[in-house]
Amino acid sequence: MRHTSPHADPPRTTPVRRRPGRSRRAILAATAGALLLAACADAEEDPQADDPGDPDGVEETEELEGLEELEELEEELEGLEGLDEDPTAGMEDPNELVADGLLAANGLIVPAPEGWDFDQMAFAQGITVAAAPEGLSQLAAQVLLPDALPDDMGFDALLDDARASVEQEPDVDQEVEVTGAERAVELRYLDLPFQQGEIDTQISEVSIIAEREDGALALFNYTADVDDFDDGIAEQLLASAGFDPDSEPIELPTPPAP
Repeated sequence: MRHTSPHADPPRTTPVRRRPGRSRRAILAATAGALLLAACADAEEDPQADDPGDPDGVEETEELEGLEELEELEEELEGLEGLDEDPTAGMEDPNELVADGLLAANGLIVPAPEGWDFDQMAFAQGITVAAAPEGLSQLAAQVLLPDALPDDMGFDALLDDARASVEQEPDVDQEVEVTGAERAVELRYLDLPFQQGEIDTQISEVSIIAEREDGALALFNYTADVDDFDDGIAEQLLASAGFDPDSEPIELPTPPAP
C-alpha cells in the first residue's frame, strides 16, 4: 500500500474568499425596475397609443396598470423586511470555538488549519465543514447517531458503501486509531477524477469512518485538488479526528412520515 508522507509546508493564510450573498429584496427591486421599463416599452409599441382618436386614454390606462403592478411589488417588498440581513445572525460561529488548532463541537474533534473558514449554516445543521482560503480544499465531518441510522446501516455496511462508491481501488485502506472510537478505517485516494459544473479536475481524498462503542458513526473527510493537496493537513486529520466527549451532536427533528 502506498502512503504519502507528511511535509512541512504550512497551509496558506491568504484572506478567506467568501461566496457572495444575494438578497431577495434586491432581486425584487430590480424586477420592479425591469417591470417599469417593460411597461414603458409596451406603451411605445402598442399601436393604440398612437390612435389620434384617443391620444391620452390608452397611455393613462397603461400608466395606471403599471403603477398598480409596482404597488403590488412594493407590498411584497414590505413583507420581506429583513431578508437582506445576515442569515447567520444569532447562530453560533464555529470559528470562534477553535482552540489550539482544533474545533471540538457537535460531538466531534477536527483540525482547524490556519486561515480556513468553518461554515456557520452547515454547523447549525450538525455538519462541520471548513474551506481553505482558496482552491477546492475542504474538510468535512459529521456524526450519525444510532437512532438516526437504518437498521441495515452499521459500520461495516457504511465502509462497504464507501469503497463501492469509487470505481478505483483506494491507495490506502487501513485501520487507524481515532479518539473515542472502538474502530476506524482510513480510505485514501491520491488521484480521482472530479466533475461538477464547469469544474473538471483531479482530486486527492482522505476519508475516515469511525464507530463509537454505542454504535454512533463518524465520517471525516479531507478533499483537495491534486496540486493543492497538503499531506500535513491529512496527517493533522489522522492525528486529531475523534469523538468529542464534551459536546453533543445536533439532533435534527425527524421528518414527518409521508
